[in-house]
Amino acid sequence: MIKQLLILSILLLSLNKIQAAQHPEDGVYPLKMIPTLPLKAAGLNLEASEIHNNSGSGITSSLVDFGGFTGSFLSKKGLLVTTNNEIIAASKPVAFQAADSLSKYFFASDATQELEAKGLSCEITDPYGNTVKLLDLRFVYCPITAAGLADNGSKDFILLRAYVAPDGKPATYAAENIPYTPVKTLSIYANGASMNDFIFLLGFSKAKRYQTKEELIALDQQARIDQWFTELYANNSLLRISRQINELKRALDGQPAAKKEAYFNQHLESLKLSLLSDYQKFKIDPERSSFSTQLNNSTILSPGITIEAVKKITDRNTDVNLAIGEFVNDTYGFTKLKDQKYVLGTLLKSYKTLLNYNDGLLVFENDISKQLQNTKTERENTYQLGLQNSRLLFTYGRISNPPTAFSGSPVLNAKGELVGVINNKLNMVDIRTIIGVSSGILNGESVLSELGIKH
Repeated sequence: MIKQLLILSILLLSLNKIQAAQHPEDGVYPLKMIPTLPLKAAGLNLEASEIHNNSGSGITSSLVDFGGFTGSFLSKKGLLVTTNNEIIAASKPVAFQAADSLSKYFFASDATQELEAKGLSCEITDPYGNTVKLLDLRFVYCPITAAGLADNGSKDFILLRAYVAPDGKPATYAAENIPYTPVKTLSIYANGASMNDFIFLLGFSKAKRYQTKEELIALDQQARIDQWFTELYANNSLLRISRQINELKRALDGQPAAKKEAYFNQHLESLKLSLLSDYQKFKIDPERSSFSTQLNNSTILSPGITIEAVKKITDRNTDVNLAIGEFVNDTYGFTKLKDQKYVLGTLLKSYKTLLNYNDGLLVFENDISKQLQNTKTERENTYQLGLQNSRLLFTYGRISNPPTAFSGSPVLNAKGELVGVINNKLNMVDIRTIIGVSSGILNGESVLSELGIKH
């Protein structure tokens, strides 16, 4: 039985209509600005780091992106809440439309009745910009077609459950898939919110905003560097062989003298198998040509980008092409690493033989590895500029004076607890309505119990 509950209408300006040229003074802020806002004075009872932080434990880690619409995880069984929009509408089963009624809502009585949201996916982005796309989403609760219009959108929210393959990796719909376990879920305040309560919203927009020129340049440069390093190793088996040899040499150098031999013997067979795999792909002439091309490409990546290992080579001669050509010819001519029999039969015969061996290719690869390690912090700092999360924006205010809303955005109170969800009309569906609907429809108690709510 569905209780008659208070629905707080919030007629708000759609975020997607705001021009990108506007500034944060419009009340919409990128995540990086949260620590600078007077949130404690406004009523927030959390630290800014509890909303968003680098460890991924902030509230932002509970959110998913439906391509410009927002969803939020509510349980460790993959249950998430969002609202109706054109992306989700396109994934609704034909059965929904066949049963269209102004008074009907779909609700799965158990997992076996959850219906596939065909073609629907959502993305989770960690603080460093790495994304995971969930490909198996299923309807748990959903207004059928025009049903959400009958009550002015008061029940226009959607419950979906995300599934992954049994090994935990994203996968398309399959019967054997299991519920996805999110790293963070929203806590729920079942009593909802009052008119003067402090609230804040987090939501995705369809376009990136508030990116300075400097930030765009930094992100572009980092992306170019990362791509160059990735392609360098991907296209060069001999360089990958060099990396594995160097890694073992560095590991051996870090071992006490009495333990070097045991460490070497412990890792020898797995190293040989890995090297053998790369030797099977090794073709010296194409790789030598590709290596030369990539070294030349590094000199024209972008102003301000320097690959130090290549700079050491080009500093030898005012003619860059000539310097690189000489280095490549000398390196491939002298290195014994191109000889599989020598490496597997002689070089790896003992740890002492390995530690005593060095050549130009190993030196070059070691320099490359050092720059990769040294730029790790720089790379992370670049992503922490907020560019990867620039579509996830923050607003705050009060129920009586509501901030800009985002479709599907969770409405959170001063303690960061869920008190409502913004529907597609940019009105707030009160959490008490969500609880009431969930408890009033077939088997709603199962959803309430997994949310930890007693009703």
